[in-house]
Amino acid sequence: MDEEKTMLVSKALEEIRIAILEEDKLSEIFFEDFETDRNIGKIFLGIIENRVPSLEAFFVNIGLGKNGFLRYRDVLDDPNQYKVGDKILVQVRKDGGTRKGPQLSMQISLPGKYLVYIPNSNESIGISRKILQEKERIRLRQVAKKILIDNESIIFRTNSEGIDEKEVEVELSEMRKMYNSILQRFHSQKNPGVLYEESDFLEYILRERLDSKTKKIITDDRQIFRKLKKV
Repeated sequence: MDEEKTMLVSKALEEIRIAILEEDKLSEIFFEDFETDRNIGKIFLGIIENRVPSLEAFFVNIGLGKNGFLRYRDVLDDPNQYKVGDKILVQVRKDGGTRKGPQLSMQISLPGKYLVYIPNSNESIGISRKILQEKERIRLRQVAKKILIDNESIIFRTNSEGIDEKEVEVELSEMRKMYNSILQRFHSQKNPGVLYEESDFLEYILRERLDSKTKKIITDDRQIFRKLKKV
C-alpha cells in the first residue's frame, strides 16, 4: 500500500518553508533561498562573444555580467556554422561560481507536471525509472508515438503514471505554446537577457512534489491558502 503524504506550507518573514510527511514522518523539507540567485533552467537570448577552439566552446553574453560557457557538444548543429556576434537561444544547465559564468546548452527542455518537453530533439521517448510496471511503460510509449511530431521528444515524469492520453495531449499542447512564445520573444528581442524562467518557489514545489499520494496540504498563511485553492 502506498504511503499517504501530507504537505505543510509555512510562511515566516516572507520566507516560505515546505515540509512533506509520509505517514506522519518527515521525508523532505524545502526552504526558499533569497540569498542565492539561481539561474538553472532559465532560458536566455545570448550573443556569442568569443570562440575558443582549444576549449571546444563559446563564451556567450546572456546579460548577467559574466559570460556563459557553451560547449560545442551542447550546440544543436555544427558548431562551425556559428560565429562571434550571432544571436542564439540557450538554457542554463549549471550555475556558475564567483569566478565563472553558468554552463549553457542550446538543447531546450521545459518541465511540466507530467512531462518534460524537449523541442528540436529526435531522442527516444523517456520514462521515469520510478514507473516500474512494464505494461504502463509500453502504454506511455504508445501514447507518445501518437501525439509527438517530428523533431520533438518528451520524458514522462513519475506523476504521469496512470494518466490518460487526453491529459498528456493537453499538457503537451500547453508546452508547445510556451515554447513558441519563447521563440517569438527571442526573434523580437535584440539584447541579451532572460526570456523564460521557472515559476515561483511554491509553484515549483507543488509541481515537483504534489501527486495522488498527497492527501492533505496545511498552511498558516491566507495568501498561500488562496493560491492553493486554485491548484
